[in-house]
Amino acid sequence: MTAAGAIALMAFAVTILAPPSVPSPPAVLSAEIAAAPKAIAALGLEAVWALQSTGAGLADPHAVFNTPVRHAQGCNGCRLDANGVDFYITGANNLKNWDFSNFEVLLDGDITVHCTNCRFKARPDKGFALGAGQSAGGNPNWKCVHCYVDATAYDVPAGEGPIKWTGSGDEEWDYTYWSDSSRDHIQHSGTGSLIISWNYFGAVCIGTPGRGHGGAHCENIHIYAPTYIDHTFFDYRHTARRETAPITSFVFPQANLGPITVKIDSSIFAGTSEPSTVPKCHDLDAAATADASRHCSDYSGGLPWMIQTAAGKGGDISFTLTNSALSRGKAGFVASSDGDGHRTAISASGNYNLDSGAPLGARLP
Repeated sequence: MTAAGAIALMAFAVTILAPPSVPSPPAVLSAEIAAAPKAIAALGLEAVWALQSTGAGLADPHAVFNTPVRHAQGCNGCRLDANGVDFYITGANNLKNWDFSNFEVLLDGDITVHCTNCRFKARPDKGFALGAGQSAGGNPNWKCVHCYVDATAYDVPAGEGPIKWTGSGDEEWDYTYWSDSSRDHIQHSGTGSLIISWNYFGAVCIGTPGRGHGGAHCENIHIYAPTYIDHTFFDYRHTARRETAPITSFVFPQANLGPITVKIDSSIFAGTSEPSTVPKCHDLDAAATADASRHCSDYSGGLPWMIQTAAGKGGDISFTLTNSALSRGKAGFVASSDGDGHRTAISASGNYNLDSGAPLGARLP
């Protein structure tokens, strides 16, 4: 082979082996980085640390926003229900600058919808902000870039939270900011993939004290499907309200529908050292399950784990965690449970203890 041919072959190999492109990082505030734990610099996650105040959320908060009331005719296959709340999207769309605050967006059919610079705000009294396959069915695909999900008003005693996903369509969120929520931020109970890139998540399982939100537990993301998360900040440090039901972890992959693969890279899991005010068992309302009653007192004093996995009736879980910074929960960093003859295989490398700055081994104790 000639020298020129060898060079050409090497160039071709580089092209086909190159990793997929990732979004460009946001601007970094020097004051924030100066106060960041040393693990952040060790991992090169300064831009992810800065997501708490810049880079995640609306690209243009001052845009002129469309709404389901005024501009439904500008949306393909869209209609506002007579109840003035449910907004159905049944056609392919590329939506930009839409404010869906206080509406329930329902994606139905085998459609693809892209949304850029959009707002979602869960209603305080019922339902969710976005649902897929909830009425007519189908398997919609969804991608939201530079979006803002306001779940602070979502304070109902039951339900999975502002985003409820079913079916086999794919769900993706990039550069999105998620406020605090009383329930899970995302309940992805379909078989389609979930992609989270350059997001910031506030705390979950917090709300009006004494309401005892129904359900066994809360997580930022509860997933039954293949999932990829990168450059995302899960933050439980600064919430003014404390949890009103047990929170087990930030991310909870559960193999209920089939074997799944979950990969998390270059992300931050910041727990809390503040005393927790998880309700006593007798304070949980009638909707609370036996599991919640059994564990509620065990979760006092902070999060048990940053990540929890549960292999089970659907199959095994393959879980990979790389180049990430994690606080240590009350019971450890990562927990896995096996059942029905299935197990979780955990692979971890290049991770750090967010609080101490020490490297973590492969076992993630």
